[in-house]
Amino acid sequence: MKPLMRICILLLLATVNGYGQKVNMQKIEKDLVTAYKKITDERDSEARDYDSLAKYNYDFAQKLSKYISEVSPSLNYKFDSLQSVGVDLVMSDDGLFRIYSWDTWQGGSMHDYASAFQYKFKGKVYADAEPDTGEGNFGLFYSHIFTVKANSKTYYLAVSNGVYSNKDRGQGIQAFTIENGKLNNVKLFKTNSGLVNSISFEFDFFSVVDRPERPLKLIKYDGKTKTLYIPIVLEDGKVTRKFITYRFNGKYFERVKE
Repeated sequence: MKPLMRICILLLLATVNGYGQKVNMQKIEKDLVTAYKKITDERDSEARDYDSLAKYNYDFAQKLSKYISEVSPSLNYKFDSLQSVGVDLVMSDDGLFRIYSWDTWQGGSMHDYASAFQYKFKGKVYADAEPDTGEGNFGLFYSHIFTVKANSKTYYLAVSNGVYSNKDRGQGIQAFTIENGKLNNVKLFKTNSGLVNSISFEFDFFSVVDRPERPLKLIKYDGKTKTLYIPIVLEDGKVTRKFITYRFNGKYFERVKE
């Protein structure tokens, strides 16, 4: 990062910290929209420059990370304009955990997404651009968060999505918890290979292209019974209407025997 740019960011953060809750969220959102539009403008350029795309993505990620870690009201701010230009936001039911995802447009038919994670612990807001997800979060965007409360703990099940080509897609679910001011992965699913923190699968997009919702809601969760439904996918990638069922037993999600 150039010295002048670094100084500008530091001055901006000083202003934010100084105003605290009185910070102007509309100005912050406008700044983020301007930063992300540099990415999409470069994407649409006839002479797309990938070095410039990398720089604009770095600048946007740094700006977003700073804002959402330093400005507490950002956690519950809607960011409608930011979403309208292509940045996705998903929030947990309790309002304590949010994920921002965006397409870096540095990939081709295999899309490369980036994410930033924001959460609150004991009244303080934190942000983590690269949390330990167990299997990594490279290239994924997040479309939903299911909230599970049990034994004085709160678990967040984040639905992740991957776009590998026009045909090949992926979806998965990752378990997180917030402890001592840190966002941690937790091994919450009991599979044949043991306890894991995520379950994922790949599928043929064209087998579900007629479904109306976007992003696709292939993974389902029943909050009343704390039951998770993972679709069964055939060897050719076709998504069936049948599910593998996992139910929370108070400690982890265990597969329900048919």
